[in-house]
Amino acid sequence: MYRGNIAVLEVKDVPGPLLSRMAPPPLPGEQPTWHPFLSGVALVAAEEGALGDILERSQSFDEFLDLLRAAGFRVVENPDDTE
Repeated sequence: MYRGNIAVLEVKDVPGPLLSRMAPPPLPGEQPTWHPFLSGVALVAAEEGALGDILERSQSFDEFLDLLRAAGFRVVENPDDTE
């Protein structure tokens, strides 16, 4: 996902951890936050709040993508395709 030309989120349509490249890793013995319908890595701290708010409103991966688009994010299916 992009905000303009800046990559802000890498996400997959599989249950898994929610991580941040800006936050320290979990402490030993702690587990990252686990999500039931997607896994992802936030790349830009300034966008994490907006991304989290959208995710909380989403009931599915497809709805999450739709809400991201509606909020002005650019959804790119293939990360190598940035156009």
